[in-house]
Amino acid sequence: PDMVPARCRPLDTSGVLIHDDNEQFLREYRHILSGQVRLLYLDPPYNTGYRLRSYNDRFERTEWLAMMRLRFNLVLPMLAEDGSICVSIDD
Repeated sequence: PDMVPARCRPLDTSGVLIHDDNEQFLREYRHILSGQVRLLYLDPPYNTGYRLRSYNDRFERTEWLAMMRLRFNLVLPMLAEDGSICVSIDD
């Protein structure tokens, strides 16, 4: 539990759910959590082209792919040997 911020520490469980901007969190904790994450779930913008108030969902294809590549490059070293990545890609 010392490796995660106090606001993210579990009460009485073996897992931690962190709700944060994924790039910011991944950059900050990639070395601390290296090889320790058993499940990582990402919910990036779907790039549907809709105008949304909460986040940008209109990217050029190459820009969106570069954003996704960056996130995968950040998460791969964090995964445990038996770790998995789940990515939500649309409703």
